[in-house]
Amino acid sequence: MSDVSLDSPLRGREPEIARVRALLEYVRRGGSSLLVLNGPPGVGKTRLLRACRSLAAGMGFHVTGGPSGPESGARGAQQWARCRHTPVVRGGYPARRTSAARPVLMIADGTGHPAAEGAGAAGLRGDGHGAPVLWIVTRRPGDRGAGSMPAGPTAGAHTELVSLGPLPGPAASQLAGDLLGVPPAASLGPLVRSASGHPRLVVELLLGMLEEGSVRIADGAAHLVRDELPARLRARVALTLEEYSGACRQLLRVAAVLGGELECDVLAAVLRTSPSDLLPVLEEAYTTGMLGSDCGRTAFCHELARRVVAASVPASLRRALREEADRVRPAAPVAAAEAPVGGGTPAGCAVLNERQSHVVALVRAGLTNRQIASQLGMSPHTVNYHLRKLFTRFGVRSRIGLLRAVEEGRDAVPPVVSSGQ
Repeated sequence: MSDVSLDSPLRGREPEIARVRALLEYVRRGGSSLLVLNGPPGVGKTRLLRACRSLAAGMGFHVTGGPSGPESGARGAQQWARCRHTPVVRGGYPARRTSAARPVLMIADGTGHPAAEGAGAAGLRGDGHGAPVLWIVTRRPGDRGAGSMPAGPTAGAHTELVSLGPLPGPAASQLAGDLLGVPPAASLGPLVRSASGHPRLVVELLLGMLEEGSVRIADGAAHLVRDELPARLRARVALTLEEYSGACRQLLRVAAVLGGELECDVLAAVLRTSPSDLLPVLEEAYTTGMLGSDCGRTAFCHELARRVVAASVPASLRRALREEADRVRPAAPVAAAEAPVGGGTPAGCAVLNERQSHVVALVRAGLTNRQIASQLGMSPHTVNYHLRKLFTRFGVRSRIGLLRAVEEGRDAVPPVVSSGQ
């Protein structure tokens, strides 16, 4: 990641910094503790660790280890061996120390860190009288190593888990302004928002666009010149995906081509597998941080990431995949209540008005309610209102059901009139 991103202020992590500060105060008073930072790749764990190092140093801590720091490997393990001994009382919290030993912050960024293995094996337990320690260990969803809540520390020390999510909208805009030197103009705003607050996506997108001249600084703002995915961003996403299995990468690429929301039955058919065999691959795909579940639907968390992954598939193959998915969809079983009366062909749904047509088109493109609202100049609440009306109109319960109803030309369901009317 660029030095620009490292030197810029930490944005949107005030609650996490407050928790770290409270733990540092606890350790400075003589306790010892373990903090596990959990989050998918690129969410900002390493950036937060740098802020923790600076905070601890300012509070008089001896700091060892850290993101790509010199204390990795055997040296980190030796540091751990010297200061891991912490008396533990029966209640499960470390005993407070009366000695004036300088407190220590020890960081293991990643579950493969040898010192983290020491934390998992020995924990914060012991009968020595070394300095009080705050351990900070990072992990990713799905990790099974020492960073995934090691048994030693959790059994005998105060342990906390902090899960990092995307940046809030204002913080993501501030980060964009830090990188660009000026606030993003209205023309650039939707592209920045398509990263959905993912720090690495925002950083690589904007630095890449600056390098390629896709943004222009004028009148105190950064204006969009052309909406192209920079090579820097595409390379970074590809590098991240290389850490996962080939089956996981294939699922994500095919799913990205077919749209923002996953149709698992269609996806399984296109991938030539069964829904049950798709489950472990889907679980791995969740750990990438690219997919999430919301109200029973599985979709890409960041439209920008979906675009990048889809663009990694050659255009001719993208067309072939979409055509194959279209052939699979009509073969999906239709519920008896949805079958046309008399066995005839569907009469065709009533014509949608212009606004409804735009909403359906953007749903088909895989956009979230917030992204649709941004495109159409309305609030997410209004988008949700339109979708609820369309769901009721066609007697469906999901976006996929709505798209199928429209594509099949299904009749709208007549409104139910109560006997009192």
